[in-house]
Amino acid sequence: MRNGIGSSSTLSRLQQAGLGLIDVLIALLLLNLSLLGAGTATLRALQAGRAAMLQMRATDLSADLHEDMEGARETDTSVQIADWRLRVAATLPTATASVRPTGDPLLADVLAVHLQWKEPADAALDLSMPLRPQARGFEP
Repeated sequence: MRNGIGSSSTLSRLQQAGLGLIDVLIALLLLNLSLLGAGTATLRALQAGRAAMLQMRATDLSADLHEDMEGARETDTSVQIADWRLRVAATLPTATASVRPTGDPLLADVLAVHLQWKEPADAALDLSMPLRPQARGFEP
């Protein structure tokens, strides 16, 4: 049975063909895992970029309030704060904004600005900073 179906050369070829198929399947599995890892890394980079953008917007909004308060007259401080809260709602839809006196008698003319918002990954972040307006007559 030299060239028959049961010969050793036929079995050897079948075993080699099976091993080649297993090699291809392992290579495809490794390729899929590496593509999944690359996709996950890309997604996390996009999420981090969005989080950084939201933090930058929150900082810009706080700086805008400071600039608005610098130019405000005594009578329109509350109007400036109300306008700023509208801008916060338009820029950071999930944010809550508050501006109030610090409560410290030594810092009677300093206001505490607080912004809090949710990140896309459900992480709550906040930004707090003091504000010393030039105008007097603050009414929150």
